[in-house]
Amino acid sequence: MSTLDTSLALPDNIAAFLDVYARSIERIRRAYDTLAEAQTELDSMFGSAYSCSDVTGRHAPGAYWTTKEPGKYADAIQKEIDKKVWRRILDRLGAGKVLSAARQKKIDEQIEAGQVGPVDTETILRVAGEFMQAAPDMARELYAEAFEALRPPHSQLKTNHLYRIGPKVIIACLDHSYNGKMRVSHWREAKIASIDKAFHLLDGKPIPGGYRTPLIDAVNTTPYHEKGSTEYFTFEGFGNGNLHITFRRPDLVAALNRAGGEATGSGLPGMEKR
Repeated sequence: MSTLDTSLALPDNIAAFLDVYARSIERIRRAYDTLAEAQTELDSMFGSAYSCSDVTGRHAPGAYWTTKEPGKYADAIQKEIDKKVWRRILDRLGAGKVLSAARQKKIDEQIEAGQVGPVDTETILRVAGEFMQAAPDMARELYAEAFEALRPPHSQLKTNHLYRIGPKVIIACLDHSYNGKMRVSHWREAKIASIDKAFHLLDGKPIPGGYRTPLIDAVNTTPYHEKGSTEYFTFEGFGNGNLHITFRRPDLVAALNRAGGEATGSGLPGMEKR
């Protein structure tokens, strides 16, 4: 097993990143000023009721277009851009590899509410420092979340264990699909993503690019009753909504039993349900 790597790294081109951001925002603001001037001129010639007044969209989130205050409209546009920029910054930091679903949800809410701060060097360094300092704790949260997800509570299935993760687990997480392929339920995606991320982190690897995570992407493109696989799992889905997962790396299962048990205080290796 690779050495655990919970470290995060600052992008090496922050200056260039911020330069493009600042220049783009300035262009957007100039553009809306120009649009306001054009609309005012059209209205003066043709009258607002009959003119070609729709020179831009009617509204942006939280702001309505007005020729008198184009800056407010540009502010609303910038807020939407900032949300995407902050998500990209966190992605470049590598934060996603250690974020549990619960922590990810909290961060998404903060970004959506505009609580992270302005996109500038000082704020980026502050956020990066906070993430780097909290990375080991966030990794423990992820291990705990994955550990709990792989020990389904109140399960009556012999395959599942109460105190440890065995060589195989059955998780109810599939929605019915009309194209004959499986699909991880929207309400269970975060749970399956945490499992996948925990195994990658334990193996010292980042989550590869994809639509969601390798495991979710593989499940969503595999027909029912056919076996699929990723680097860490083989799986088969059934019409009752159950996904049967077999682990391909016993060493990582043992590591997650240790890490998850320590993080939750509930793991008792060697003890089974029955």
